[in-house]
Amino acid sequence: LAWSVALVVLGLRASDDKYPRSIAVLPFVNSSGDPADEYFSEGIADELMTALSVPGLRVMARSSLFAFKGKPLTGRQIGESLQVTSVLEAQVRRAGNQLRLTAQLVNVADGSTLWSKSYDREMQDVFAVQDEIARSIANELKVAYAPSASRLASSGTTDLVAHDLYLKGLFESNRRTPSGIRRGIAYFEQAIARDSTYALAHLGLADAHLISNQFAGVSGTVSSRLGEQAALKALQIDSSLAEAHATLGSVYAERYRWQEAEEHFKRAIALRPEYARAHHWYVNSLLRPMRRFDSAQAVIRRAVELDPASPAILINTGLNFEAMGDYARAVEQLKLAVTRFPDSPPVHHFLGSAYGLNGQYAEAEAELRKGNAIVENAHGLELAWLYGLTGRRAEADIIIRAAEARGGGSQTLLHLAYAYVSLGNKDRAFEYLSKAVDTYEGSPIPQSAKLVSIRSDPRFAALLKRMNLEP
Repeated sequence: LAWSVALVVLGLRASDDKYPRSIAVLPFVNSSGDPADEYFSEGIADELMTALSVPGLRVMARSSLFAFKGKPLTGRQIGESLQVTSVLEAQVRRAGNQLRLTAQLVNVADGSTLWSKSYDREMQDVFAVQDEIARSIANELKVAYAPSASRLASSGTTDLVAHDLYLKGLFESNRRTPSGIRRGIAYFEQAIARDSTYALAHLGLADAHLISNQFAGVSGTVSSRLGEQAALKALQIDSSLAEAHATLGSVYAERYRWQEAEEHFKRAIALRPEYARAHHWYVNSLLRPMRRFDSAQAVIRRAVELDPASPAILINTGLNFEAMGDYARAVEQLKLAVTRFPDSPPVHHFLGSAYGLNGQYAEAEAELRKGNAIVENAHGLELAWLYGLTGRRAEADIIIRAAEARGGGSQTLLHLAYAYVSLGNKDRAFEYLSKAVDTYEGSPIPQSAKLVSIRSDPRFAALLKRMNLEP
């Protein structure tokens, strides 16, 4: 219940008067007995969330819902935790060309079943089944639903093979592992080869390329270029695809093209106000790097309302406080995130950093070690930064030399810079910061609390100028 506490701390509610009707589409249960079909049951649930994104209905975001997957909770308990009015539960079985789907809509207030139905169809009827479920739910909840105007109709496909490849791409890329990202990209490309007008497949490809920088060690210049190409293609097919606008916003922010980035973020939010990721990326990619903290706080609060159990969004509430220099509040928020997501390495790393900035060095080391223990071959540079702060230079040097010898992905440049700053070696720090800016990995630089001690150096102002920012 840590995220619920976070809502109280932030003064937020997960529902409001604008959304008297809300729904959580729980991860569908794969009842086929074959783990290889897990991608299909997950994907069908994802697409129903998309189909139900209509005015007047608040649809809980995917990351909040999948945080409960495998937990010993009833649908009603999850609905109460997420403060929604209704929950959709379903079981999916696929056998050859046959599809069986059993779904029920539950009223969270009293646990009663509002609607239920079983479908025994052939696989080619999967689109019709999705449409019928969405229509039935909309009728039951008394919200308007127009199948011909739905995002699945305008951005999807009628090619069953392309659709299946797309679902596999989502499943793999959502794993956020190097191999998963690579497999996801391959599946999206195969889906597009089957149907070049499949806008959602182009969007999936764009997002997979974009996160390949962080999760698969692809350089920022490459991931940004490929992500832009795929997102532009998605918008060429369907200009109303809010997610593609949000992706382009992130791409252009990475390239320090702030005005274009903001236009796309605002367009994404205007097209789909309930899309939590657009709010989250707007804060993380643009508002915080531009040090527009008041706006960042307002937007991240809205993101938490829309996706209260997202680890990334909860982390960002803490990072906002950290960037503003309120390290105690940052620790408070990130402790809640760790309680809710104890198996997430980034949560431990961010909390460890916040502890270090707040002068709680023993707690910082404990959290950083927990994060490193979860990640195989972790570079450990956060510890090098902490050791520099606490005078343990020899230990910091060992970690730094090992990281420099290995090379690394997108995060290594910045973490090397942070480590050198803590050791007082400004020249080496600026060398790595300059490389980060050149490779479109410099967006954390303007707001990073770990760089406070070098902000008065003329070289820092020069870095900001290269990023099209005023000192």
